[in-house]
Amino acid sequence: MRVRGRSSDTIHSLTGIRGVAAFWVALFHAREGILGGLTLPGVIERLVGEGWIAVDLFFVLSGFIMCHVHQTDFGKLAAQPVSQFLKLRLARIYPAHLVAALCWLPVIAFAIWHSPGSLSAGIASNFNLRTFLFALVMMNGWGFPHSQGWNLPSWSVGSEWFAYLCFPFIAWLMVRVRAWSYALIAPSIVAVCTALSVIVNGGKQYMLPESFSLIRVVSEFAVGCCAYGVFSRIREGARYAWVAPVALLSSLVLAALPHHRLLDALYILLFAVLIVGLTDPRTYPSRILATPVFTYLGRISYSLYLTHGLVIVFFRQLLLKIHEPNGAIWITLIAAYLVSITVAGGLLHRMVEEPCRRLIRDKWIR
Repeated sequence: MRVRGRSSDTIHSLTGIRGVAAFWVALFHAREGILGGLTLPGVIERLVGEGWIAVDLFFVLSGFIMCHVHQTDFGKLAAQPVSQFLKLRLARIYPAHLVAALCWLPVIAFAIWHSPGSLSAGIASNFNLRTFLFALVMMNGWGFPHSQGWNLPSWSVGSEWFAYLCFPFIAWLMVRVRAWSYALIAPSIVAVCTALSVIVNGGKQYMLPESFSLIRVVSEFAVGCCAYGVFSRIREGARYAWVAPVALLSSLVLAALPHHRLLDALYILLFAVLIVGLTDPRTYPSRILATPVFTYLGRISYSLYLTHGLVIVFFRQLLLKIHEPNGAIWITLIAAYLVSITVAGGLLHRMVEEPCRRLIRDKWIR
């Protein structure tokens, strides 16, 4: 990731954190989908169980990256830059999203043919023409009733597409906001969402119901935009190497300790601070995340995220053939699962995501 105005800085750590987030979500879904019979130590259990929050890390990070790449395109709102931006985002997200959705067709067809009785009412409500069409037009994360289900992780793709539709206006507003106001706007956004969650959820949890998905996503995307606003005002050479370790440690402590679900609001602010902190390459977390392994996982993270549900289905069927798995088998299954999602994500990235993005950019956009 290259920062405008700082051409010598390539922030590989922000690519690496995407890979970590994708693995965190994948482990969370595996815990529910294939590792239900495995007993984990308490702290590990809680860390894995908090993996759902990594999706929100994606949203905050996405706002930051969109500002880094495109904010200066919207000094004024005009049709040409808006159209160009949306075409570029479609080229980036839609091909892999479409192929991942279509990959479920043979899986469902095989299940119907091989064992019709295995299709429960829950599965039938998730995999039907309605949810398929919502997924195709990327409106499956917009809060419409019964719109989620087909390749369930892709709900966040639909929600993020809505955030992209809003971004030109957000970027236009940001140009007109005073420099350090961003440090006040971000917590204000979280405070408003907290008040709304108290009204809607009765104070039981911060995250809003499915019908409010767009508020959840756009608010976190806007917090990421504010994080970039703070970062862009940090003078060259400023020392803030302590920020990333403190934000990372605080996030892990929050995830590892039982807490009231209303405190999940802290994750959003901690993620914003963490992202800004990772822009300093001198920190230990930045150096680790900038290594080739993590940056590769970051590059394939989108495809890995889209395909890990299919891998879980395969491993769930494999578990049916294993009677009373012991510790060694569980370790082998976890290792095989992590390798499998990496391979699946790498294949989709290499065969679909990147070549289609280049083709669309060359043939349609340019």
